[in-house]
Amino acid sequence: MTTLLHLIPRRATHLLGQLQRLRWRRVCGLEVVGSAVLPRPISLAEATCLELMPVQFGEFFGPSGGGWCQRWFRLDVPAADHPDERVLFWKCQGETTVWLDGEAWAGLDPGHDYCPLPPRACTLWLDCGTYQTAIGGGDQTPLSDLPCRFREAWLAARVQPAWDAFFDLEALTMLMDRVVDHDALRHHHPCHPLAFKLLPGLAEVCDHFERDGIAACAEALHTLLRRFPAEGWQDVATVVGHSHLDLVWLWPEVEGERKAVHTAATAMRLLERYPEMTFSYSQPASYAAILRRAPGLAERIGTAIRNGRWEATGALEVESDTHLPCGEALLRAVLVGQRSFTALRGSPSTLCWLPDTFGFTACLPQILAAAGATGFFTTKLGWSEVTNFPYRSFRWRSPDGSEVLAHNSAHHPNGEMTLHQLTWNTERNRQAGILADVLLPQGYGDGGGGPSEAMCERARRLADLAQCPTVRWGRAEDWFARLAQRADLLPVFDGELYLERHQGVFTSQARNKQAYREAEVALQLHEAVRASCGGTHLSDEAWQRVLFAQFHDALPGSSIGRVHEELVQELESATTERTASLAGELSSAYPGDQTCLFNAMATSRRALVALPGVTTTGIRCGNLVLPVQQLDGVAHASIPLPALSGVAWEPCAAVGSASLLTAGPGFISGDRVQARFDSSGNVAELHIDGCAIPLREPAGLVLHREDTGGDAWDIQPHALDAAVSACPVPLVPAAQGLVVARMSGSAVLGTRSTVQVIYSVVAGLPWLFVDLDLNWQEDASWLRFRLPTALRGRHARFGTPFGSVLRSAQPGDDGQTARWEVPGSRWAAVTDDDGTGAAVVSAAKYGWHCSDGTLHLSLLRAPDSPAAGADRGRQRIRFAIGRHHAIATRGTETETETETETETETETTAAAADNLYLPVPSYRGSPTSSAAIELLPGSSLAPAWVLPGVLRLHEVSGQRGIAHLRSPHPLHLVDVHGRPLAPLVAAHDGSWQLHYQPYALLSVAFA
Repeated sequence: MTTLLHLIPRRATHLLGQLQRLRWRRVCGLEVVGSAVLPRPISLAEATCLELMPVQFGEFFGPSGGGWCQRWFRLDVPAADHPDERVLFWKCQGETTVWLDGEAWAGLDPGHDYCPLPPRACTLWLDCGTYQTAIGGGDQTPLSDLPCRFREAWLAARVQPAWDAFFDLEALTMLMDRVVDHDALRHHHPCHPLAFKLLPGLAEVCDHFERDGIAACAEALHTLLRRFPAEGWQDVATVVGHSHLDLVWLWPEVEGERKAVHTAATAMRLLERYPEMTFSYSQPASYAAILRRAPGLAERIGTAIRNGRWEATGALEVESDTHLPCGEALLRAVLVGQRSFTALRGSPSTLCWLPDTFGFTACLPQILAAAGATGFFTTKLGWSEVTNFPYRSFRWRSPDGSEVLAHNSAHHPNGEMTLHQLTWNTERNRQAGILADVLLPQGYGDGGGGPSEAMCERARRLADLAQCPTVRWGRAEDWFARLAQRADLLPVFDGELYLERHQGVFTSQARNKQAYREAEVALQLHEAVRASCGGTHLSDEAWQRVLFAQFHDALPGSSIGRVHEELVQELESATTERTASLAGELSSAYPGDQTCLFNAMATSRRALVALPGVTTTGIRCGNLVLPVQQLDGVAHASIPLPALSGVAWEPCAAVGSASLLTAGPGFISGDRVQARFDSSGNVAELHIDGCAIPLREPAGLVLHREDTGGDAWDIQPHALDAAVSACPVPLVPAAQGLVVARMSGSAVLGTRSTVQVIYSVVAGLPWLFVDLDLNWQEDASWLRFRLPTALRGRHARFGTPFGSVLRSAQPGDDGQTARWEVPGSRWAAVTDDDGTGAAVVSAAKYGWHCSDGTLHLSLLRAPDSPAAGADRGRQRIRFAIGRHHAIATRGTETETETETETETETETTAAAADNLYLPVPSYRGSPTSSAAIELLPGSSLAPAWVLPGVLRLHEVSGQRGIAHLRSPHPLHLVDVHGRPLAPLVAAHDGSWQLHYQPYALLSVAFA
């Protein structure tokens, strides 16, 4: 036995390499035949009809850099002539799925370069994608500029003594690396006492191998491993097999589906070999893809779910972004997802699984709790770049008081079951005194196939090893059930989980965000029409593609260009078809021969409506006579619309009492809005209903220069300092009349772009509308609108999917500074501390910043990764500036020829919907009767959505109060599933009273 302990680690590591090579006995090589490279993937049934040719070892195939092509291979495997377990080794860069007897059998990739085979003779078909984009595993060789390469295929038999010895020694060398300080050993300095026991044992193991062979070495290793059991105080590491899968990202959707089959097949093989292993998998949309592509595999997954080995969990239909969808769409993602999980496993998921999403909205616990999910898991909070999130396990609370149990794993979900990763997590478990148990997903992701045999073997040895947490396979939901038993001791975190990274995703891929928002609106219109007509609910299938588009690398804009091109085309087509069908449904429900307009909001509103074909100077709408103005060759009118109703209109002569809206040199003036502009086209003064928006400086476009080659995810903070006034845009009057006044100007923007700016005021509406028509051709640039106010409130308020969130509006600590870009759902307001001030509402822009009274709205970026040239080209953007209103109130009365028209002040959240992106469908028929339900002014509740029989409301300003609703039906509260809660009480005026709390999410049934 050597006394030179510092030389033993090198000797043990060398032995580990020798044992690794001895684990397999090569049986024979295999001849392979293959198809031509296919530009689009086809099924196995189709592949069997292809012409196949011999494949040469070392052969390149497919386009340079890989691409999204497919090649089918076939090989014939002879019957086994030896009882040893045999496997297929497949050396090919492309991610490959093996099919056996017509079913998906196993995946082959850098982390799984072999798969088990039955002992009988068989024919294998191999579906190879010409790419290697999985995360983690083995010999990864990204394709770069070369095509995909096939190297060799052969059969091998497992040499069990060498196999066992290798993993025993691997565990001991991991322990050695943890406790041995090589410099301390060499210089006779103090070392961990365990090192002085472990190293001589390893030397003895090496002696046995060199003197007596593998069998003796294996026995010595087994004995040595048992000498170092786990200490009793160590944490438990609950490990779950997992493979995080981005449904789209650096690959299109079709390849995400193939990766899902690849991953599931690999996991099923491991579950067979390792009875202690469990596997957790989220996203019903991915399960549906497996069912379509490999129904036999889906059936085996169902069996594994029923046996408790496969955990289907996650709550959402896909792993969604949580900032950008509107509240109802995010709620539907959970409700539809829970119904999908119930179909998969017999019950809803109790756990929301979002390891990789770019921050989490404050209202998410509220939505999850309402839908029956009690737990939340992520790994993303450790990615923040400025401050450290303080907790691993905690109670996450929404502003309304709803809570879920949350766990922020300290490691990326693609774990490799190493001692270093396990201890790295337990050393950061600040809540170990409450629950000495960490939840760790283990497995390669994004097509890497999940756990490997090596991980399963490590888990067996790390289950009882010194200096290591006690490894136990488990299920994520069971882990959260254990955490729930200690919930009262956990710290509470109230509010949004902001990620100090990836802030660029609130703006990147503008067309994708616009198409998604329009698809949401089309669904909103359709369900409101159904509600008015007494129709049925839209099916979950009607929502599926919008929910898929919420995926956290789709809607945020962080996927390759092909993903966004496909989604935009699909969303736009679906929106067009759905919107076109509304007129037919309304006409069928309300037959007649009048031309009617339908208001899909449960509040009265005023809207600027286009009236094609009208040549008169006025229209009669109910008892009102309203002026008409021609704009761009089409008649327009500003029309008051009753809540959730259809109203008829007809051309008539003009009315004489309307006020003229004017535009002149440097100004624009309407009945409610007056603005003055400087010579550069910036807003120098703005008055709404006679009250000034206090501006420190003129408001206008600002251009920032970002790093060359910027990506879709990140906005670097130094770009904030690289701001210049975008360009002077001299304005000239473009329209004036009884309905609209406009100022317009055009200019060169940046180095190669152009912009047309149009400022508008509309009769009866308290907003200055801003329309931009850009040919955006900048590189490494970021365009924002800057509103520098003199308002001094400590906080600014930003819309969230449901409700709103307050964020610091004044300089502060590093945590505040780190929020150089924040998400806002459709609006933001900067105010004095009394809550009065300015608001900006946006059609489909979600990135904001507020500091020192200056509010910024991000309009466009110019990322080149992962989609080169993203957002270059034609862009149309609309937003509006006005006063912030926390409560909808009745305003002034306006006399017309026939009726007194009462104007209302719409609170800011509803105004964002009213004025910017909620169209007014037209139909041929008759007016509707009174509204099925109407939210009356006087509360801080905003109507979020109308669906058949239910009005969804949310409180947006942190206030409590009593709202009043008008309906011919008795009203009662229901939960998000439609189950009755409590009846509403009738007030003296015949309305129904609804008591509400701050940030409440309420559903009122009216039929």
